[in-house]
Amino acid sequence: METNPTYYNDLINRYFSGDATEKEAEELAEWIKADENNRKAFDKENKLFQLLNKSTIERSVNIDDEWIKFKTAISGSVNSGQEKYTLPPEQTSRKIWLVRALRVAAVFVILAIGSYFLYPYLGKVENRILTASNEIKKASLPDGTKVTLSPGSTIMYPSRFKEEKRKIKLEGEAYFEVRHDESQPFLIAAGNISVEVLGTSFYVNTNAPGNTVEVKVTTGKVAVYYSDKPENKIILTAGENTSLSKTENELPATENMLPSVSEKIEFVDQPLSKIVTRLNNIYNADIRLASENLGNCRMTAAFENQSLASVLNVISSTLDVQISRKGNSVIISGEGCN
Repeated sequence: METNPTYYNDLINRYFSGDATEKEAEELAEWIKADENNRKAFDKENKLFQLLNKSTIERSVNIDDEWIKFKTAISGSVNSGQEKYTLPPEQTSRKIWLVRALRVAAVFVILAIGSYFLYPYLGKVENRILTASNEIKKASLPDGTKVTLSPGSTIMYPSRFKEEKRKIKLEGEAYFEVRHDESQPFLIAAGNISVEVLGTSFYVNTNAPGNTVEVKVTTGKVAVYYSDKPENKIILTAGENTSLSKTENELPATENMLPSVSEKIEFVDQPLSKIVTRLNNIYNADIRLASENLGNCRMTAAFENQSLASVLNVISSTLDVQISRKGNSVIISGEGCN
């Protein structure tokens, strides 16, 4: 945050003149709340602004000038032979009172407008919860980020983003289109796993199979890491995904979200050893068999535009084997076949 006093004097002047941007108004609000002396400086400028506006109103509606004009008009009517008309003292008093009332009302309007635009930045930040019960729910967050929640999913977010990062919490599945802001990265907390972006579109599932958190990137770039180890990150770009274990605290290898070829991947009565070799080539992965007997197991299956995690889930269900991770490797274990 800027520390030069002259900078904030200029910012205050821009605010009262109506030239301050929304971001500058928020910055001014943060500066006011940071120190009591800052608030006093703002109040001083606020009072000066009110006095100047009051003076402007008085100059624009000068009672003495208006009264002289009125008497001149009366004199003109007398000289023209028209009937002379004298304004009763009661009406004169009412005219003066009305102009004064308008002055006071104008000052209140100025104060109300200033409070209306500054209140969102000085008001208390509250946590809000959005839940998709039985159907997909779409919403926009305070920064303009768009989110699509899958049924049974929940996000918690602040009424406005005031910290260095735009932090939210997710439980379940959601698709995000994050509004780009380099100065304030967007951060999703999914238990002990964090997903951080500047501006992109991606999918997050905190309840993926195998007690994992799955992240798929559609556009842009995303950093995924364990919250207690922010220095160790997986960087995902468009077309990539990864699954992080909620318990092992070990980063997996980055996976391609989609196969490198568009046609279907088909296995017709193929041994698992050959299936694993082909999957490693297609997804640039490191899948290993815990025992040689597993390589003898055979299966028939077809996949089209499926993530590696989805393919592994099918293998696990079909052959009754277990899928686990060890560092950057995927381990397939089980009884095997003769």
